[in-house]
Order: sequence, then structure tokens, then C-alpha cells
Amino acid sequence: MDCLHASEILSAALDGDQVSPGSVAHAREHCARCPECRALLETMDRIASAPHGRAPEQLIARIIDAARAEAEARAESEASAARTAPRSGVVLPLEPVRPRPRTAPAWWKPHFTPLVSAAAVVLVVSAVSTYVLVQMTGPSSQMTTADSTELMLGDDARMSGDEQELAGSPESEDAAQYLGSVQSTPSYVVWEGTVWARTDGAVPRSALTSAGTITSDLGDPDGPAVRDVMVSEAEPGAIFLRGPDEAMIRFSQVARTLGGRPYALAAGTSIPSFGMWPTLPPQFPTPAAADGSPVFVLGGFDDRGRDVFVPPGTDTSGGFALAPGTSPDDPAAGNPNWTWWEPLD
Repeated sequence: MDCLHASEILSAALDGDQVSPGSVAHAREHCARCPECRALLETMDRIASAPHGRAPEQLIARIIDAARAEAEARAESEASAARTAPRSGVVLPLEPVRPRPRTAPAWWKPHFTPLVSAAAVVLVVSAVSTYVLVQMTGPSSQMTTADSTELMLGDDARMSGDEQELAGSPESEDAAQYLGSVQSTPSYVVWEGTVWARTDGAVPRSALTSAGTITSDLGDPDGPAVRDVMVSEAEPGAIFLRGPDEAMIRFSQVARTLGGRPYALAAGTSIPSFGMWPTLPPQFPTPAAADGSPVFVLGGFDDRGRDVFVPPGTDTSGGFALAPGTSPDDPAAGNPNWTWWEPLD
């Protein structure tokens, strides 16, 4: 959790907003490690414990009397104007009442004015830098409108003929989402109930020993086969499988951290073929809503700032769920399914 997330959660809790106890606990854990956030937390605690001021009773009575007198005077003035209004002749239309501009009271101050100002400066600098870089590195001629559109749309603007025909079909949106997810699915296998992804790297020169078997096609069009899982004492965080070409392939366990504690991606079902996404374990039905309900509730944030979800009445110590749609560089690699992560220790 970063400083911005921690300060937002603590400020919302101070204002009386509904914030889960797990989120507040994670924010306070962050403040314990960060001197600046700890100072902010101490200030908020002092504000929360300060006695609430109350105006003197005499002042309250004077204000009420003044407001009542003003209302009575206004009513008398309107009644007098109605009695003296002409009953014939030209009546000029009244000028439309212009609403008074709403302004914030003088005592109001945003909680995160320094943070908002800093974010604005970063956005401006980023925009200017991007413009200068394009001007320096781009061609001397101006881009056409079509070129600009293609640059903004990226790969979607350069579809082949077959892809354009698919996009015009009624099922184009679902089909495109399915094809995109299959093409970008990492090469996964399942061993000992957790998910492992193919990674680059040389096979260690030390002797490999057999530690079990898995079933996977390893990308072989001939289909899945039972394969020996090999391990090395030199690299306890990796397993090695012999591929269709007899070469050894390295796999690393898919994991993320929360509060510095590692959690591994659990396998809801077997993954016998490359191109398949992991799913939730069978004890968890797929949530009906984006907020995880009714299966999960928000349980806080992991070390990447991603929302994590837990079964109602539990915390993250026993594991947590992650909503679909992570970024490609996330350990979940953009998985379109809900996933479950179990503690490694």
C-alpha cells in the first residue's frame, strides 16, 4: 500500500465514511513503516479525540431571533408590495432571479491539497514532455488524420480482413474478447495445487531430481501427456519439465505479496493445455457482482495496490480473491476470471 491509498482510507474513516476494518488496519500498518504517514495518522487521531466545540446558548438564541425577525420583515414587505401593485396598465416582467454562485465556506480546506497540486504538476509536465519528444523524434511532415487515428487506436485500427469481418458480426464483442484472452494467456501448468508459469532462463547445471508428475501438453499439438516434474536444490522456486523437443522448460510459481507475505495462485481446476486461464477453487462460486458479492467482501489492498476480497467474516490471513481484469504486468497477467491466492508460509 502506498502513501496516497493509506491517507485516503484514514481520511475517509475520520469523516465517518464506511470503510472496511481490514482496509483501516492495512493503512495503519503502512503508517507504522512510513514516518510521514505516521505523522499524518497522529494528527488525525488528535483531531478525532479533540472535544467538539459548542456555541453559547445566548449566541444561539440571538441568531434564531435575528433570523425570525428577518423572515417577518420580508413577509411584511412582500404583503405591502402586493397591496400597492397596480390593477391595470402595463405590467413589466420581473427580472429572472439569478442563482447566487455556490462557494465553499472559508473554513473548508481539502484534505489532500498538496497531493492534488503535485498530481496536477506531474500531469502538466508529462503532457509537455510527450509533445516535445514527438516534435523532436517524429518525421518532418505532418501526420494525416488517418495516421493520427491509427496511432491512437493501436492494433484495433490495423485489423486484417478476417478480423474486420468478425468485428462486424453480432457476436464480435464476445468473440474478440475470447480470442484476445486466449492469445495472451501465459503458459500455465498446475503442480501441488498451485499455478506455475513458463519463464525464461537456463536450466541449472546441478543434477535434477524427480519430485512428481503433472499432465500437460506443454504446447504440443499431440495433446496432454503425463510428465515428470524435476527440481533442483540450487533453485527451490522453480520446476523443470521436459518439452516435446526433449529440451527442459523452466516454470516459476505464480505469486504476489500482501504486507510482505507471499501468496501463491491456487488452481481451481487442472490446466492440461497451454492457453487456459486459472479459475476459483470449487468451494467458491463465481461472484455475481463486481464488488465480489455475495461470495466476497473487500478485505484491503495487496502490495501492488490491488483490491483484495475475502469471504465474509474472515481476513486475508487464510487467503484472498482477486477480481478479473488485472493488467498484463500483474502476476495474474490480465486473467479474465476471479482467482484465489493462498499463503505460501
